[in-house]
Amino acid sequence: MADDADLDEHIRSVLDRMTPMHRATFAAVCAERLFPRYVAFSEGTGEGDALALRKSLDKLWSHVSGASPVRDVGAEVRRCTTLVPSEEGPERFRSEAEDACVAVACAWEATTGSDGLEASWAADRVLDSLLEHVRRERQLEPSGKRAASSELERPLVSAERLRQLRDLEALESVRSPSSLATLQARAQREAKGLFDPRAAATYLASCSEPRSTPDLPKSDARDWPDQLDARLGTMSVRARAAFAAACAERAMPRYVELCGKSSDGAPAAARASLDRLWNQLADSDHTLDASAELAACQDLFSAGEDAGDRVPAGDAWASLAYAWESIATGEQKAAAYAGGGLIDALYEHVVESMGLRPGDRRASVWRHEVIEAEVARQRRDLETLESDFDHETIAVLRRRASREASELFD
Repeated sequence: MADDADLDEHIRSVLDRMTPMHRATFAAVCAERLFPRYVAFSEGTGEGDALALRKSLDKLWSHVSGASPVRDVGAEVRRCTTLVPSEEGPERFRSEAEDACVAVACAWEATTGSDGLEASWAADRVLDSLLEHVRRERQLEPSGKRAASSELERPLVSAERLRQLRDLEALESVRSPSSLATLQARAQREAKGLFDPRAAATYLASCSEPRSTPDLPKSDARDWPDQLDARLGTMSVRARAAFAAACAERAMPRYVELCGKSSDGAPAAARASLDRLWNQLADSDHTLDASAELAACQDLFSAGEDAGDRVPAGDAWASLAYAWESIATGEQKAAAYAGGGLIDALYEHVVESMGLRPGDRRASVWRHEVIEAEVARQRRDLETLESDFDHETIAVLRRRASREASELFD
């Protein structure tokens, strides 16, 4: 298994590019696995209020699913903090009960957070509880809850790390409230064996090797253009143009939308130009003057300098121009610019949606799920073109890109 620092970085980077509700759901799953420990503390000592914490956690699940949105998140956070056991209380399960309360509070805070920090804290609390349990059971000397790497390799902690990685993978494909109910039910089942070494060993044995040693990302979308250029360099001119055409197809609805806002551009002409490009790619005997088509593209968008949507519309339109340029010049750079132009259009969209200043280059923007999804689509298109290239390949690319255009900025 990768060491704990790498896994921490991986989990945090994935959380950073998720939506606040997805991050909060991940934190809620972590809190759910800890909740029985708070119940055990409350029942064993007569302190705390397990029912109140349960209600807050249930309310959180309703909130993230959209069933019953909560307006005053701060009130829920304060409620959770009042349920934290006092330092003077009985020792048995006190530390784990505190971790459970804080995990729920972190989950609530994650619903309004701008990054994955609060959700990662919830995950840390589960690991801290397990390490405290190991220390207490084996009478280890306290040396900082997560300081010793040898402790992190114990089955209980290793199993929880893999569960967290699995939960992140599951959340990246969540699209409906019913999926959240499945995640909650699984976390509640797993909570019963969270501190049981035999249950941990069973789970570890069931995990495949790829999951236990994840491929930790070391780069983001800023590194993609260089990789893209290198791969396009091994392709034919027509294959490069097909890649660029797929990017232009996904960008077309954005161009149409932004032209409408600025009352400029020529959406119908752009659509016709892209259709001609697809037809030429599908039929090698059907040829057009690519240089003339490229020149015509230059006139498809000429919004004034004061048009607020000039830059994003220009980025969306650029993929079409670069697709024709890749045929006219035969250069791989033009096709690479088509993919890059689409990434730039998504970058502008993400910066605006996050309320950041134009030009903000922070990593969380480039690792945003909207941008990562397009990089993944471009990788897939390259793989399709590298494996085969005929009229059917062109048809597949065109249908797929047209279908994906509606979700490009979602």
